[in-house]
Amino acid sequence: MKLLFFRKGIPGILFFLVLGGVTSVSGQVNTLSYAEKIYLQTDAEVYTAGSQIWFKAVVLAGPLHRPSNLSGVLHVDLISPSEEVVVSQLIRLNQGIGSGTINLENSLAQGTYLLRAYTRWNQNFDTDFIFEKRLPVFTADAQAVSKVDAPGITQTDAAGSRNLKVLLDPLAVDSLHRGKLAVSLALDGKQDTLTVRKKEGDFYVLDYPLTADSDVLSIHYRTDTGKQHFQTLVLDTTGIDVQFFPESGDFIAGIPSQVGFKALGYDGLGRKVSGSIIDEYGKELVRFKSNVLGMGSFRLPSLSDTLSYYARIDRGQASALKIALPRVKDKGTTLVLRDLGTSLQVNVLSTALKNDTVVIQLSSRGRLLYKLQEPMQEGILPVIFPKTKLPFGIVAVSLHDEQGATISRRLYFNENQQEMLKLNVDLPKKEYTPREAVRVKLEVKDTRSRPQLANASILVTDASQLGETVNYRENILSYFLIQSELRGNIEKPGFYVQNDSLHTEALDDLLLTQGWVSYKYDTITTIRKFQPEPVLLLEGTVSAPLNKNKRREGVKLALMSFDEELFIQEQVSDSLGRFRFTIDALSGGYQNLLIQTSTENGTNKDYNLFLTSHKKPDVNLRQEAQFALTDTTAVQAARQKTQQQTVLREAMPFGDEDIALDEVLVNSYKMTPKRQEVADEYGMPDRVIDGKAIQAKEKKWSYGLYSVLLFNFPDKIRIVRKGGMLKAEVSLSDTTLVLVDGQPVLGYNYDMIPNLPVSEIESFEIIEMAKNFSSLYLEAYPNASPLEAPPWGHVIAIYTYGGNGLFAAERPKGIIKQRVQVFTEPEAFYTPKYETRQDLNRSEPDLRSTLYWDPELAIDDTGKAEVSFYNPDNTGTMLMLIEAVSANGDLGYKMLQYEIKKPGESDYK
Repeated sequence: MKLLFFRKGIPGILFFLVLGGVTSVSGQVNTLSYAEKIYLQTDAEVYTAGSQIWFKAVVLAGPLHRPSNLSGVLHVDLISPSEEVVVSQLIRLNQGIGSGTINLENSLAQGTYLLRAYTRWNQNFDTDFIFEKRLPVFTADAQAVSKVDAPGITQTDAAGSRNLKVLLDPLAVDSLHRGKLAVSLALDGKQDTLTVRKKEGDFYVLDYPLTADSDVLSIHYRTDTGKQHFQTLVLDTTGIDVQFFPESGDFIAGIPSQVGFKALGYDGLGRKVSGSIIDEYGKELVRFKSNVLGMGSFRLPSLSDTLSYYARIDRGQASALKIALPRVKDKGTTLVLRDLGTSLQVNVLSTALKNDTVVIQLSSRGRLLYKLQEPMQEGILPVIFPKTKLPFGIVAVSLHDEQGATISRRLYFNENQQEMLKLNVDLPKKEYTPREAVRVKLEVKDTRSRPQLANASILVTDASQLGETVNYRENILSYFLIQSELRGNIEKPGFYVQNDSLHTEALDDLLLTQGWVSYKYDTITTIRKFQPEPVLLLEGTVSAPLNKNKRREGVKLALMSFDEELFIQEQVSDSLGRFRFTIDALSGGYQNLLIQTSTENGTNKDYNLFLTSHKKPDVNLRQEAQFALTDTTAVQAARQKTQQQTVLREAMPFGDEDIALDEVLVNSYKMTPKRQEVADEYGMPDRVIDGKAIQAKEKKWSYGLYSVLLFNFPDKIRIVRKGGMLKAEVSLSDTTLVLVDGQPVLGYNYDMIPNLPVSEIESFEIIEMAKNFSSLYLEAYPNASPLEAPPWGHVIAIYTYGGNGLFAAERPKGIIKQRVQVFTEPEAFYTPKYETRQDLNRSEPDLRSTLYWDPELAIDDTGKAEVSFYNPDNTGTMLMLIEAVSANGDLGYKMLQYEIKKPGESDYK
């Protein structure tokens, strides 16, 4: 690194100018820099049950943001408000790019769902680099979004104490709930748990004391069958929290400071505020005013450590809010950044250090860029870095002493637009009519106007479904440059990056207020339990037929699939009994695979096969997300979508033909010899689900018996995910054991039950509070002490057509049938064409909210592409979003709008 010494601005002070290159420590990286960043672009921000989520995945790796070739498999989950994974997909990645479609079942409960995406490799880095996006999903009755359990808050005495009365309705969540209700509360930063009993009709009355300043109460309860309900009640919508953040963490006497501030309302969202800073005598030092997101910054003159200082917040007609600022320290050191246009000036100012040697470090995404070790001159050390030598995005600046201890740190956003793509879009008109063709030309260039080959997507959507968020929605620039590097929620991320322009002042305010505390690259991760997943594999081990702990080498295995076309692979187990099949070629969500095992001489033989299962990341929905359901923008968009669905249903020539498949009535129960044995030993079943009813509900993506029960029979049996696998439970509090064809399933074989082929199930029966339960428990767990055996519990009796126990069907020796998750390919996006007069005059309404979607737009070698589509019958503002990434990791984003108006309409009508 070259340094130029010169004098500027401050008499007697020598500046250090970093001219080029990096020090010998360049390339030193935090292990977090190896993490992959994942971004999902979705076609909408709010959905209705029965609709589809269209998404594109972009996975970038390393500090240079290059499309990743580390992972070839992306795991995508949709998680319900009750923390259940309702959709799970594997998406194929090609050089970091993939796409997919999620069909939302009509039976989905209303609420805020979590869309999650991760790679196996990224599980090494806790949850920091797992993509998450919250999506409100509404049912056909969008009016229900405004209906919440209404609290009655009453003043009980003159001292101002309050009491809260809430009517809870668990039957609306779970019709099978009968008992008392265990409720967890979060209020004023404290947790509490209590039991609520039914009092008024089918309602449960929560009666709880409040403090005079209580503002938000979070309620969580779980029903008898394990269904969860989260609710957030706002007790005071006027409350506001304003926090102040000195640039280097502290106010130091005698040193001016840049101060960031942030004002939040009850819902955690920003509130626009203004006010002034005063001393303890009421003298005003400076005025300040926030942006629309409640953030801002101001320059404070030198303060005295003998005085107290306050922020006085303007509140209109109400009395001003007075907030104490942190105490001023008598001595200390600050790190001050100044943007000089083409360079970044870093000033170290100290009243504690005079001529001590300090270390300044600059890093980006975990990669060390510069390390400068120099002595201070009378408490001052100024350094200038050319911005062209810094990467585009967040740069971490930190100050250390000679021993490496951190003194101060600051985040800075470097606007280096040399690393941006320029997207030139030719949209011939600004106004169109319904069903008119729209033709768009796109040209991708770099900042030097050279054509660029990039991977791009185009989304055209009805702007009304985005409401007020239309200009502030998350985009590829805001995510990769800002959101992916800071923990916590960033409100309206598109506010900071719009098209190819950056709101640099607002970005600096964000980093001042939400900086180091939430910076993801400020931690060190050394443990790597998860290996990259470049291809999709089916892995497992082979053990001896009578000893599952004895691994077998040299066993021949043949993997076969017959779902679409013949697929055969062969393997031989290694010295540790391991095998590994590459199943990259398989798709369809889930496939039934046959594995044939044989000896070295080719004789078919039964072995114990254990497929490797990988645990999904834990689910922990943050409760502040529940506010999303009362967002008026989301409600309005949902109502519009459901109204459109109603119009479409009424226009159909035939109605829906859903077949109701209920459980078989026990009084018509056909008693077979095997059922008689079970009934004599454990009792008659209380609930019976016929195998044909289960088979009728099986989907292409179903992955065994329990997956069908989970999504289609929640009122009959509780299916939960524990330890990475599905498990059936009759109730939360009591043990549930399983019989297959009258034979007790041993404890270590319970992981095989969820994958029983649906086609082999004759019936699924539930015996509540079974007889002889302790004896059955000791059969299932023979090593357990009799004292451990529970005196009561429930039994699930599964009967198969073959009647041969856990393997479900009579099969040839050495043949094992397994349902395995494979890639889910994206569906083709359909857009109607109106090429003829007959097409234009079709009576069927076209009310698409997503007009056009192409996740992988074909761009030629000259950087050009053309797109054409037809408008729907909707009128109003349409939004066109184009996102792109090059092989070098350069990003581009463009947003345009156009109007659809009926023929003859104009702005002057």
